[in-house]
Amino acid sequence: MMQQKMDSALVYLNKFKRLRRDTSHGEPAPHKPILLISILEHIGKNTIQTNKIYITPELIATFRENWSLLASTTRHKPNFILPYSYLRGDKFWHIVARRGFQAILDKSKLRTFSEAEEIVEYACFDKELYELLQKSSTRQEFLQNLLITYFPESQNRFWDKTSDNTYLMDVENKVLHNTQQNYRAEYEQLPDEERFVRKGVFKKVVPRLYGYSCCISELKIDSLFDIAMVDACHIVPFSSSFDDTIKNGISLCPNLHRAFDRGMITIDQNYKVVISKTFVENLNVYGIRQFEGKTIRLPNDSQFYPSLDNLAWHQQNIFKKS
Repeated sequence: MMQQKMDSALVYLNKFKRLRRDTSHGEPAPHKPILLISILEHIGKNTIQTNKIYITPELIATFRENWSLLASTTRHKPNFILPYSYLRGDKFWHIVARRGFQAILDKSKLRTFSEAEEIVEYACFDKELYELLQKSSTRQEFLQNLLITYFPESQNRFWDKTSDNTYLMDVENKVLHNTQQNYRAEYEQLPDEERFVRKGVFKKVVPRLYGYSCCISELKIDSLFDIAMVDACHIVPFSSSFDDTIKNGISLCPNLHRAFDRGMITIDQNYKVVISKTFVENLNVYGIRQFEGKTIRLPNDSQFYPSLDNLAWHQQNIFKKS
């Protein structure tokens, strides 16, 4: 059994050394090895825990950070979807389609991020390869193999990087500190996958600043698993504002998020809850009306309070007064 695993490891190491890479721009594209390096990092950090490799903001951010450290090319752009899709040609990587999209996936090369979002459920390695990568020493061997083979001159920058993802930190800084006008102007120029990362950062930062609690009900659930019970809610809908800055967000549990989005509740200029008189509810411990006049929980730092202008917009345009 041990010899069989060693033989399998050698087979896959050789496949990693011989990745099929696009050379149409005059030099081999670095996308595939950088994606594999990024995935190995996430397996090592236990942020990928199963052989289902989803398209996540965190994985894209790691890919982009590693690109900045390792890639020397000026002829290629750090398009995440290209290796995620084209690794299928190396025969150890497989993509699972969403229900009803398998026939489209079989014919599609998934050239754009929007196509992948619509069609792809997740990707996976060969089962045997994924099992090999669960062992730290084997995973390290694969990682060193990729770096030595494809990035001999820049690999030291990878080994010397800090634990913090500088790309992700930069995005978070923009979510926290940009004005709505600057954020929107920059956002409109971004490719789809960078927009996807920003949405993901917004969804994580808002609950964190509210102590992972609903700002109205104060519901908070701690779990051993990565389960979120509060949502990052846009005050002015993103479709209208293109605003993922922190001042356009509050943290709400799902039922109050839905009530806020549908105008059943709003928050006034004193950060107090206002309930619409346009609906009737049964009296129970889960009701909405119990929160009438309650001051919401706010972030510890006042610079991250929700914008009063955004709340006023919600009162005028979403809230159902009568």
